[in-house]
Amino acid sequence: MARIGEETPRVSKAQRIFDPTKGRDIAPSARLTAAERARLPEIERELMKSNITAARWELEALSRGATLKIGDTELHFGMVEDWSEFS
Repeated sequence: MARIGEETPRVSKAQRIFDPTKGRDIAPSARLTAAERARLPEIERELMKSNITAARWELEALSRGATLKIGDTELHFGMVEDWSEFS
């Protein structure tokens, strides 16, 4: 059993799924549609006008239609109607 444990299979370069010499692309969030993802910079600009700095998760939540309360201010940017057939 000890010898079998020592003989681990080796993976050749041809069998590798990803090239370790190249950087990995960060995949976009699976929870956001393309239209919601496109709204992120717009929402961030609107918040910057009010001197509000939001975390990435907050921007994504606002893009999906959530209401965010910061102090006495409630922020809501509405939902994107890109799935109208499910409404």
